[in-house]
Amino acid sequence: MKKVLVINGSPKLKASNTFKLTSAFLEGLKQVENLDLGIEILDVNELGLNPCKGCFACWNKTPGKCIHHDAMEAVLPKLVEADLLVYSFPLYYFSIPGPLKTFFDRQLPLVKPFMVERKDGMDSGAHPSRYDRSHQKVVAISTCGFYTTRSNYTGVEAMLDHCFGQGGYYPLFCAQGELFRVPELKSQCDAYLEHVRQAGLEYGNGLLKEFTHPEQAINDSTKAALSKELLPRKTFEMLADASWGIEDSGQADENFAESGKTAPKQVSGALIFTRQMAALYNPKAYSGHDLVMEMDYTDLGERYQIVLGKEESRVITRSDEFLKTDMVVSTPYTVWKRIAQGEIRGDEALMKGMYTVSGDPSILISWDTYFSPDLDEESKGQKAEIQKAEEETGSSFAKTSSSVSETSGSGLQKPAERKGKKLKWTNMLIFLLPWTFWWTLVNNPPELCVGGCLIGLALTWLLFSSYTKTMYDTLALVVVLGLCAAYLFGVSYEIVFTLSLLAFGLLWLYSCLPGRIPLCAWYSSGGFGQEDAFKNPIFMKTNWIIALGWGISYLVISLAAWVFLQNGQIEPARICSYVIPVLMGIFTAWFQRWYPRHLMTSKHNAI
Repeated sequence: MKKVLVINGSPKLKASNTFKLTSAFLEGLKQVENLDLGIEILDVNELGLNPCKGCFACWNKTPGKCIHHDAMEAVLPKLVEADLLVYSFPLYYFSIPGPLKTFFDRQLPLVKPFMVERKDGMDSGAHPSRYDRSHQKVVAISTCGFYTTRSNYTGVEAMLDHCFGQGGYYPLFCAQGELFRVPELKSQCDAYLEHVRQAGLEYGNGLLKEFTHPEQAINDSTKAALSKELLPRKTFEMLADASWGIEDSGQADENFAESGKTAPKQVSGALIFTRQMAALYNPKAYSGHDLVMEMDYTDLGERYQIVLGKEESRVITRSDEFLKTDMVVSTPYTVWKRIAQGEIRGDEALMKGMYTVSGDPSILISWDTYFSPDLDEESKGQKAEIQKAEEETGSSFAKTSSSVSETSGSGLQKPAERKGKKLKWTNMLIFLLPWTFWWTLVNNPPELCVGGCLIGLALTWLLFSSYTKTMYDTLALVVVLGLCAAYLFGVSYEIVFTLSLLAFGLLWLYSCLPGRIPLCAWYSSGGFGQEDAFKNPIFMKTNWIIALGWGISYLVISLAAWVFLQNGQIEPARICSYVIPVLMGIFTAWFQRWYPRHLMTSKHNAI
């Protein structure tokens, strides 16, 4: 069994942001098959350690024994025996927390007083270990409150290099650590914690294989994901500044004696929340002109405006400076907080009448587009800063951080995969083209019709092989093949043509049955979060009505075509099969824009 000793150096104990990462890493370790672990966690701040007095009695009077008889007496043997040491701590003033520094100081009994040459290339001299600890591995996990780890961990790295040797430990340092306590950003943080968990799993595989440096087992993709900052610098710093709940006077205090006597101007929780919401604005969503969204917190009597501009957003707090609004959201503050924290979906809350919307609801419809950080831009900025850091310092840490993975912060379900490659989302042409080939060619002799359809079907599935297929794509293929077979074996034109119209309509109606996803929803969900759109009642109701309309239309078309064909009127049957779909297409284009807005701005939103 491998002994794992976790040294938690945060004063917040296991409630710390850093320990969330540490817990995820340990979870990954535990997932390694055949790796038997014994994990013990020490909370440094609960040990009550006395500071080192620098008396050196542990060197020259009682070698290996400290004059302090406190908790460290029991800890020192554990430090020697552990196979893996995991140090977990936040960055405090560009170093480690004070109690953890005391913990390091009190490890002096573990080394001898004599001078030896270092073996890691650091020309600084060293003290030899009193015990054989060559079996031991070390991991250092830490978070900081800056937007980046670069240059902020210089002091910590220098200390750890001296204690464990250059390359003698695995550093897992994470910037923007305060985000891990923000419920509204849970999806982004959970995604990062999953990468930490994966790193623990891969590091554990390195332990199992007895690697000298277990971190070598961590995949490049995992390292890249861990080096990626959670939010762009500008977004993070706006969020961080707003979180303090005070206004910055913009001026330095006159003198130290006067500091702390005057309380800073406090701001309300609703304003903090509104500013943080504005910070998440993505300028790439800019519509060509500034949009003004007003938040009316009905339970607090507070109103603020968010202006979505070309370069950035801003919050207007004074009503006498308010601009003409494009959209007003009237909501209890508690409701909007619950939505932001993921306790209830915004669309569901709207449909239940928990808040109302007036004006143009386009911002609300495209909320994820407007209020999702521009992670691509952040990646470009991060690469530029890393390159600059490498040029100026040659830092190996900067080089390690230079890989940036393409991860989704949205928290949406990923498309299926084919032979290890991600498939694109659905495409309605895969469903429509088989029918189009059939209706275009069915007026020809059976052999020509069937031959053309088979070529068309093969080309469709070949050209769209990189797309995710729905059950309706498969059903369309099967039904058209069945119609081809029937036509080829002598079933009359009147029957196969009418059956094709009827089958097309029945597929639409089938998708409207309880528990089914409307056929068109599969293909229009790409711009609304893919499968996540199926949880949106507004999206689903809109598509259900459209699917029902198409299903009924084709039942009418099939009935009319059958009547016309029985009377030998082929042209009217064909015209009917063209005109009604064109009218339905016009209706669909209008309805899918009008109906969601109607639902959002209606005073009675219940479905």
